[in-house]
Amino acid sequence: MFNRTKIGLPAILLAFLIVLVQSALNDEEFEQFVTKCLADNKIDRAEFEEIINQNSSEIDRDNIDQKYKCYLHCLATEVNILDSDGYVDIDLVNEFEKVSDKVRDALEECKNMHDGDEDACDYAFNMLTCLIKNLDD
Repeated sequence: MFNRTKIGLPAILLAFLIVLVQSALNDEEFEQFVTKCLADNKIDRAEFEEIINQNSSEIDRDNIDQKYKCYLHCLATEVNILDSDGYVDIDLVNEFEKVSDKVRDALEECKNMHDGDEDACDYAFNMLTCLIKNLDD
C-alpha cells in the first residue's frame, strides 16, 4: 500500500494543475503529456491512478518523493506555462484561461517567494503548494 504522506499532496497538486490547464487542452493532448511525464519520472499508471484517488489533509511536505515534484514540473513544462528561466509565467497561464484578480495576486505572491528556487522540481512543488494555500485563504 502507498504511504499517504508521500502521495496525497501530489494528488491535490495534480488536480490543481489539471484545472489550471484543462480548458485549453483537449483530453488527448493532456493525456499525452501525462503519459510522457509519468514515463519520464518512472511513475507507473497504476501508481498514478492510486495517487489521484488519494485524499489526505495530514501531509508531511518534507517527505514528498522527488519524482512527484518532478512530475509536476514536467506537466508545467509540457503545457508551456513556464518562462525561459523555468519559472511560472502569468501571461502564459492567462493564455490558457483568463485568470481572476485573486489568482493573479496569488501567482504574483508565490512567484515573489519562489522565483529563484534553484531546483526546478522543488520550484514546481513550492509554487503549487503556495497557490493552494493562498487561494484557500
